[in-house]
This record gives sequence, structure tokens and C-alpha cells, in this order.
Amino acid sequence: MKKLTFVIIIGVALLGLYGLAQIDYFPSDQYVEITEIAVDGTTLAIAHDCKALVAQTSEERAVAIQDGLAGVIQDRPTIYDAFTEVLDAYNMSVVSMAIEGRDDKFYYSNIVLQSPDRVLKLDMKPSDGIALCLRTDAPMYIDKELIEAEGVDFCVE
Repeated sequence: MKKLTFVIIIGVALLGLYGLAQIDYFPSDQYVEITEIAVDGTTLAIAHDCKALVAQTSEERAVAIQDGLAGVIQDRPTIYDAFTEVLDAYNMSVVSMAIEGRDDKFYYSNIVLQSPDRVLKLDMKPSDGIALCLRTDAPMYIDKELIEAEGVDFCVE
């Protein structure tokens, strides 16, 4: 009887973890995947197909994004490299990130982190989220309405 109870408890726990893994935090009816990121100085273009959000960031973040795009780790690790190591050490992963809105001054994004038994959704600057996602190969999204309203033509024909 104890063995059966143990098996049932483990089964329920595994189903719960499977359920966590199946949650679509940024559903495709509201978000589109970022297909390209370009950096020119401190200007970022974050694109889906031929529309891009264009924003300014700090020189440090621009370099961190360029390094992430190139797969480069500097002589001394950045905070993004260190945070990636912390996530690995605590058996956590970056699930995804989405740029979700804008006010008069800033774009806003959320990033989703997951461990075997927890999910954490954090408010994060989009440039920080991008730098982290590039290092962890996590998907990145943009709110459909945001890219349609504020996106500029990005494709050169």
C-alpha cells in the first residue's frame, strides 16, 4: 500500500511539472517571435519579419547584446554570463521573454524563468532580457499590437 501511495504521489507531481512545461506564457494570438535583432552603436532594432521596434539603450547593454548575438564571452564575464551560470547551478532555465508594452519613456518586458518545481515571471528591461535570452537560446516575443502600432519598416528591398 505504501508503495502504491508513493507511485501515485510521484505520478501526480510529474503530471504537475508536465503541466507547467506546457503553459504558453506568450500565446501566438497575442505575440510574435522576434526574428532579427540588429545593433548599431546604441540603437537596437528588434524585428519580426519586416517590422521592427527601434530603441536606444546604453553602450554596455548594446555590447552585451552584440556579444550574445556573436556568442562571445569577454575576458571577464558580464552580469548576463554570471546570471546564466547561477541559473544552471540552481537547475533553472529561461523559458521565454516578451516585449509587452510601452509608455511615454520606456518599453516593458517580462521574462519567464523555470525550475523543476517553480515558475517565476519577472519584469525586466527588454535589452537585459534580450542579452540573457541570447545566452540561453530562449525564444523572444513582441506583442502583436505593439509591433503593428510602433514598428517601422525594417526589410531592405
